[in-house]
Formats: sequence, C-alpha cells, structure tokens
Amino acid sequence: MARRILFIRLSALGDVVVTLPALAALRRHEPDVVVDWLIEDRFAGLLQHVDGLRRVIAFPRRKLRRPLAAVTTLPRHLEALRAEPYDAIVDFQGNLKGALQLAVARSPLKIGLDRGAAREGSHRFADVRVPVRKDVHRVVRALALLRPLGVDVPRIDRVVPDAYRPRFVVPDALANVVDERLAAHGDPTAPLIALHPGTSAFGAFKRWPAERFGELARRLSDRARVVVVHGPGEDELAAAVVRASQGAAAIVSTAEGIGALLAVARRVALYVGADSGPLLLAAAAGAPTVALFGPKDPEIYAPPFERSTVVRHFVPCAPCSLRHCADPICMTRLDVDRVVVACEAMLRDGAAASGLR
Repeated sequence: MARRILFIRLSALGDVVVTLPALAALRRHEPDVVVDWLIEDRFAGLLQHVDGLRRVIAFPRRKLRRPLAAVTTLPRHLEALRAEPYDAIVDFQGNLKGALQLAVARSPLKIGLDRGAAREGSHRFADVRVPVRKDVHRVVRALALLRPLGVDVPRIDRVVPDAYRPRFVVPDALANVVDERLAAHGDPTAPLIALHPGTSAFGAFKRWPAERFGELARRLSDRARVVVVHGPGEDELAAAVVRASQGAAAIVSTAEGIGALLAVARRVALYVGADSGPLLLAAAAGAPTVALFGPKDPEIYAPPFERSTVVRHFVPCAPCSLRHCADPICMTRLDVDRVVVACEAMLRDGAAASGLR
C-alpha cells in the first residue's frame, strides 16, 4: 500500500520553491507515494501548478487576521487537519508556526530539524530530529529531512540535477494568453529578457534601484526584447523601470498570478531580478537567470539550478542577518556594467554554469 506523507512548508514563496526538489526526490525514490502539502493560503496558488501532489491543504492565515472569523476558522482547520492520519509528516518550516501544525496532525512519524537548525523550540514537536548545518543551501536542508523516510538524497554541489527540478503545469489557455502578450512587444524572433524589479515588501532593502533596471533595459535592447514583470503592489515600481528605460522596456501583465509568471519564465532567454521568490520560481521553471544579491548569502539563498548566475557587490557588512537597512550599499553600489556583462554571457551561452561574478 502506498505511503501517505504530509509536507509542512507554510511560507514564504521562495522557501516553498526550494522545498520542491524534496518532492521530486521523494517521488523519484517512491513513485507511488501519496503526498499532501500544508501551506498558507496566500501561497497555495503556487502548488496548484506543481505536479505530484494529491492535495493542497491551505492554512487560512488571511481569515485568522480577523478576530471574529478566527474563532470559528481555526478550529475548523485543525479538525480538518486531524481528520486523516499519515504514515509520516515532514516539517520543513522549522519554526513554531509549523510545529503547531505538526503537533495537531496525526502520524506515528514526525520529522523535523534538530535543535541547532530549528527555531522557536520547534524541534520539541518532532519524533525524529535531523541535524543540518545552518550555512547550507536551503535545498540541501530540505532534502536532508527525507533521509528518515529512507530516501537516498542526491549530493548537491550548488546545482540541483534536472531530475530533481520541480515539474510545473500551466493551463494551455493561460500559456496562450501570455504568449500573445509577449508577441505584442517587438520582433518575435528576437530573444526575450524579463526584468523583475520587485521583492516582498518585507525584503524591500534587497531591491536594485529602478533607474538601474531602466539603464540595463536600454543597454540590452539592441540585442533583445525587454519586458518588465511585477507582482501585486509593485505597479509603480514597474512603471518607474519603464520610465527609466526611455522606451526600451514595456510592462507585460502577469495579473493571473503564479501561472502567468511561470508562462513568462518558460519563454524568456533571460530573467533578471533581485533575491526574491519570483526569481527562484523562474529559475526552477527553467529560465536562465541573473540574480542580483546584496544582503543575503547566495551560498544559502541563490537559485540552485543550471543556467543561473549571481552578481553582487562585495561590501564588508554582507552577507548580513538584518531585516531592514537604512543604507543598503550592497545593492545601491552594484553597477550596471557588471550586470550587463553577466547578462551578455548568459545570452551567449544558454547553458552557462552557475557561479559568482
């Protein structure tokens, strides 16, 4: 009888993306395994496009923000979570938020990080605690949690093998709509470059200035079509890039969400953005990427897939663990010339290996 496994990775977008190779590894090891995934409602749309899951269980975070709704919503969620027992549960979240879900769900085997890697005492809720160094890439950490399930996880040396790359599904109708939007911008035979200037609001200090993205668009427009994509709440940021590009770039709507962004990623010759969930998603979908890094350590957070390269400006204070920075010189001092060089190299060689520049 096929084993039933529950994955717990509630947030955020990029963290969910780098957990997806663990799903691929488990299914490669055990093709008939049944996997459900518990995730926050605001990120559940991503998993609707991931092949290999039986069920997506949405933690109702949005409703819980309203006190009156929370009174009934939380008990219903917990009751539904307890309704089905699992052969094993893997807590990839590694904090109290995930551990509380782990405590409620039913299974004889609950796997989580050990004390050294877990946060907020979440290790206490796991039956099996896996030791993982804090300085390893997040993909490596996720894969390590599969070992108690008997999975022979691959050794990852900065690049995830294609066999463990996530498999995404985009409806044909949506892919066709996005194709039409892209075809409306310039010569359809020219390579296509997507610029994504945004990050989460929480990580706004990781952004590269809009005027630099605009200059990058101008510098690359003689060899490619350049479009700008953005997420919710980033309309003005995207418009600022287009203005700075002086007509070299145009906004392409991805209003349909994750599916539209995946459709763009599948069509581009290059995807350029700062350290963010959408950048990781594009890389996971197979887009060649140039990742602009500043405050965070690329050895832990950079896209771990083939055809991805990192550009950064080295400063003494980076990488850092700050959540906010009044003067993020690691990003503001990253000049356009170095990014252009990286982009040109990726365009010349679509199979360029990962590395730091």
